[in-house]
Amino acid sequence: QYDPAIHDAELLGLSWKDFTDDEFFLCPPIIAMGGDGAMLDIGFQNLSRLMASGKPIRVVVLDTQVYSNTGGQACTSGFTGQVADMSAYGKAQHGKVEVRKELALIAIAHRGVYVHQSSQAAPSHLLAGVLKGLHKRRPVLFNIYTPCPVEHGLADDWAQHASRLALESRAFPFLTYDPDAGHTFADCLSLEGNPSPDTAWPEYSLTYLGEDGAEQTLEVPLTIADWAATETRFKQHFTEVPAEQWDDSMTPFHEYLALPAAEREGRTPFIHAVGKDRRLRRLGAAPEVVRLAEERQEFWSQLRQLAGLEVSPAVHDLVAGTLEAEFQRKATQLKAEYDAKLAEFRTSYPARIARQLAEGLLKQTGGAAAVAELLASLPAV
Repeated sequence: QYDPAIHDAELLGLSWKDFTDDEFFLCPPIIAMGGDGAMLDIGFQNLSRLMASGKPIRVVVLDTQVYSNTGGQACTSGFTGQVADMSAYGKAQHGKVEVRKELALIAIAHRGVYVHQSSQAAPSHLLAGVLKGLHKRRPVLFNIYTPCPVEHGLADDWAQHASRLALESRAFPFLTYDPDAGHTFADCLSLEGNPSPDTAWPEYSLTYLGEDGAEQTLEVPLTIADWAATETRFKQHFTEVPAEQWDDSMTPFHEYLALPAAEREGRTPFIHAVGKDRRLRRLGAAPEVVRLAEERQEFWSQLRQLAGLEVSPAVHDLVAGTLEAEFQRKATQLKAEYDAKLAEFRTSYPARIARQLAEGLLKQTGGAAAVAELLASLPAV
């Protein structure tokens, strides 16, 4: 029977260790909430222990990529190139050097945790995953992208727009990992909610005024650079290039990423932007933005591989090698069978023709002795 004392466990100073499993599952879900420091850094050990416990405790992480409550210091969930306290932009270092710690992947590694990574960019995706997670009889982690206007350099009313840009640029992809959905990563991991999941980047329309003053539209990929250029924490990695300096050495950012390292020499990656006058602009992107884009694309590819949507090069080569070897074995076998039958045919075919001719002559001559003798000397068909 439900015991109100269990419901008020926090008020009584009790923890899940004070109850049996049966008693614990009678409780409404216990929910913990914290930011990057509480969950990814200083409190990460406790979070890991909680996720390994198997208890149905729900954890909400407000992923701001900085220590928002203590002045905006750098943390492990920050992005490569992000400028913040303790990851400043200077001569020796241009923002954060390390790649972002992916809490969702770490939670998945605990294997028994329901993980939902989402944001206000798509309220339906956010709420659907939260409602499903609240019904789970296991640990649940909600990792929510949370723009921080002060530290990200955003307008107060720009949170939803910033979240949407982070989603579409692959900065913060959506995912849901449900351990109850099957026995493989592909069964359990869903990437639903991500735009254009089969392409490197989604595309969008950029509307601007041409030289003649007429409105024009340009279809361009929404890369990680396009998102980063909208936030103050990355602004030092972009430089506007005046129109009179545009030349063939300038390469669209997504095309630059596709080039081998040797072919990037002497080229400047850039993204398109529109100024207040609605004229087309070009923003040159620093190497830090290139590294950020490569890291985010690698992470997106890894998620697709785990979800069964992409075959890794190593697996592709292994399967291709196996299929090629099997094809070669069967081809060799068929050729050997063909050669054997051909040799047999070449040996027996003349005798068969001779016998058929002899049988025909025998019928025509009424059994002449010479023909009968010839026929007897031929092998049976």
